[in-house]
Amino acid sequence: MIKKLSGGSWIAISCLIVVNCFDKSIYIPSLLLIAISDTMSSLIGKNFGKTFILYTKKTLEGFFGFILGGIVIYIILIILKIDFIWWIFLISLLVSALCELFLKIDDNISISISYSIVYFIIFALL
Repeated sequence: MIKKLSGGSWIAISCLIVVNCFDKSIYIPSLLLIAISDTMSSLIGKNFGKTFILYTKKTLEGFFGFILGGIVIYIILIILKIDFIWWIFLISLLVSALCELFLKIDDNISISISYSIVYFIIFALL
């Protein structure tokens, strides 16, 4: 009998992937997105969400909670003096928020992986 992996298992897998494949300026924000933005999205969406988004069980209010969490992370990165490019961070944040909404895989892996890949690709193209 095959059991589904728990959210914690997906977070562990996600951490292993991003920490081993990306620089700390990419993996620190991506892991903070799971810890802060995903949590804020869930709390705000479940408590205040009324506007459901196309074909999902997620709400517009939860989406904005995710973005609000990203703003908190942005401030944390500045305080910690983590080297990052603000506009790439914002684009990557929006892409990971959209992935969290629409991808059918566990958001505990899709958030950090999508953020990291998008940031890496845009940075590499500079």
